[in-house]
Amino acid sequence: MGKTLTCGALPLFRTFILGIAILTTTPCGAQTASSSHVKTEKMDLPARFNASLPMTIAEMDSWAEGSVKFPPQSHVVDILSFGQPAMFRRLEIASLSVPNGQRSAWSDRWYDLLEFQTSAQEFCSLARPVIQGPESAMRMAVAGSFVRDCFKPEDRALVLRKDTPNRAVLDYFDSYQGPASKGIAVPYDDRLASAAADIILNGKDHESRSAAFTIIEQKSARAEAALLSIYKGLQDTKRKDDVALAFLRSNNPEGKRIAQEVCLRKSTDPMCSNSDPLAGMEPGKDPPKPSIAAIQTSKDRLAGMGFSRVASLDVEAIETDSVEIMLLEAGYGYGFDVETGMFPNGHDSLLRNLARLTSPALDAAVFEEIAPSDDVGPYELRAYLNGKRYSIKANNLGDWYDVDAALKLLDSVLADQKPEFGLLPLPTEDQTLIVIGGPKAAIDLAVKAKLIRRGDVGRAEQLGKDFENEVLEILRTK
Repeated sequence: MGKTLTCGALPLFRTFILGIAILTTTPCGAQTASSSHVKTEKMDLPARFNASLPMTIAEMDSWAEGSVKFPPQSHVVDILSFGQPAMFRRLEIASLSVPNGQRSAWSDRWYDLLEFQTSAQEFCSLARPVIQGPESAMRMAVAGSFVRDCFKPEDRALVLRKDTPNRAVLDYFDSYQGPASKGIAVPYDDRLASAAADIILNGKDHESRSAAFTIIEQKSARAEAALLSIYKGLQDTKRKDDVALAFLRSNNPEGKRIAQEVCLRKSTDPMCSNSDPLAGMEPGKDPPKPSIAAIQTSKDRLAGMGFSRVASLDVEAIETDSVEIMLLEAGYGYGFDVETGMFPNGHDSLLRNLARLTSPALDAAVFEEIAPSDDVGPYELRAYLNGKRYSIKANNLGDWYDVDAALKLLDSVLADQKPEFGLLPLPTEDQTLIVIGGPKAAIDLAVKAKLIRRGDVGRAEQLGKDFENEVLEILRTK
């Protein structure tokens, strides 16, 4: 939903050092505008926000290009991931009208849109009946999100069904983003081999390589045999090499030999390097876990102040008495990187996530970002609620959020319509920021008790830019 950054006709580019991406900007990428004034006027929500969703590939293409016939794409994707029933139903309605010959491609587009979202439990409650139901375009569209964020051990048979998209099956077996990353056992099944074979044959290069490594991660003789069989059936040399390299992470003699032969031809491939970037590094040590009594005390104290959702936290699971982490886990905190790496920055998505901290105060609010047409001028951020539109000019800081403008907009909406709720940015020592939101009385009590304190919203950006400048200076002196 973002695009490569440009600044007028001048490109912005990233420099990579030690695996860190550094955005180098030109002076025109940091235009500023006053963000001190929020304008309030009577105005209903624009009709496009209630429009139907795309039903054909042509409409999906038009939507991706910014067609105003449909709701803003980021609005739809965020609201879906939050699990709003009305938006979920709109997607279901659209899915029923997709032409038969386009169902797979249409669903795949939605899979892409939702791939990097974190789905709320409200989404899971809506998606589960769809996953349990018969084959459908809707089932294919939400299967990946379900596997990554909603899966329970009893869902295994549902995921391994033949009508589950092969990408979702691979996500299920992926040790980094699937159920295994949450400590859920994922035994090998031949359904992985059939899914991986399709992706290796027909997917993009990076998908093909990833599929091969997902099979090898299973540490199963059956999995290794399946990958060898797939390898031997390939005709494309590059695909064969990518699959072969996965065997470097196995103990399969035949696979290892093939992989080593590939490395003789491709010594520059990262998998063929003799150097281990983690060699010599001591594994990090977790801090001592506080006692259950200490965790319970912190939990009770926060709940007593008015952060009521903290009361439902499982003291055995959270393993910390950190106030910040408890508030984050209970949905009163949102942490984010103030550098977005894209243009437009997506302030509207940031606003939606921050507004959720004050639920139910801003549940009905709708947010919009009007990006500068020439990549240079200021943004305009908008909020719609109860027949009013609130708007503020936001600084164009390149690929950095104007967090100050976003918070001022939200503060104005809350002050006008829900003054009993508030937001508080916390101090930071890097380019990430945590914002706490909820009942204002609870926030005030926590501040008074010195459990939390207000931070400088501009510090995260400044620290991030200082670090970039340090790295760039190192590059210049080499």
